[in-house]
Amino acid sequence: MANGPMAGRSLHRVLGDHPEALMGAGCGEVEITGPADVLIGYLPDLDPRDVRGPLLAAGYPMPLLRRFIALSAVS
Repeated sequence: MANGPMAGRSLHRVLGDHPEALMGAGCGEVEITGPADVLIGYLPDLDPRDVRGPLLAAGYPMPLLRRFIALSAVS
């Protein structure tokens, strides 16, 4: 079941020959029919919901997380 600001809403759109569409995460559930090239991206919320919070809850120490974040910024 979809949730978010678009939950319960339905939108049907037909796109032309060389269409581009950008859909925000608030769309929830999306169905694409026909031939299509789809790129899906996700930008995690590093602090605290998606990365730092769960790792701290799992017992990883903050100094280790700081070191990892510093290393990933260099890459």
